[in-house]
Amino acid sequence: MRGQGTACGPRSLGGAGTGWGRDGHDGRALLWKQQYNRATQARRQPGSAFKPFVYLAGLEAGLSPETVLVDGPVTIDGWTPQNFSQGYAGPVSLRQAFSRSLNTVAVRVSQQTGPAAVAALAKRLGIESPMMPVPSIALGASGTSLLELTAGYAALASGGEKVRPYAIIEIQNRQGRCCIGISQKPAHGWPAPIMWLLWYR
Repeated sequence: MRGQGTACGPRSLGGAGTGWGRDGHDGRALLWKQQYNRATQARRQPGSAFKPFVYLAGLEAGLSPETVLVDGPVTIDGWTPQNFSQGYAGPVSLRQAFSRSLNTVAVRVSQQTGPAAVAALAKRLGIESPMMPVPSIALGASGTSLLELTAGYAALASGGEKVRPYAIIEIQNRQGRCCIGISQKPAHGWPAPIMWLLWYR
């Protein structure tokens, strides 16, 4: 069994992939190294973990936490997404839909905003992997790395200020003096109403 993880703070991001697993013979926990880094190289569909970017794009487009959309059957070009529960809640506010992770409402938000706008916002916040502007982007169908997703969430935690992943804080010479240092320059933040839905669920 093997896994990968990244961790960061909202103002500065030090992202380094760390692998762990269990020995196949006696089950002991162990650290391991390999050339393939799952945190930085693997591209997986983030699924519902991508929804905060969808709703944030909706807020930027003029929707509000109390905007009401219908949680019900929806079909786009032959694609019919469903909720995990297989049921529907009817008219709900975006705040309620976000809290309950309703798939059909996320898709409706993406359609009103435009999948291209969702992809552009995600890229602004640190999702560098190519994202196809298609309806299924609302449900995290485009692959991204764990490190990129962590960077995106760090930007959300900082109020919209993009942070750049790094593994080395500084390089010192033999005398202990810093030769090269990493500095973070925040891009921009969003006003409180834009971030309200993401924090006060």
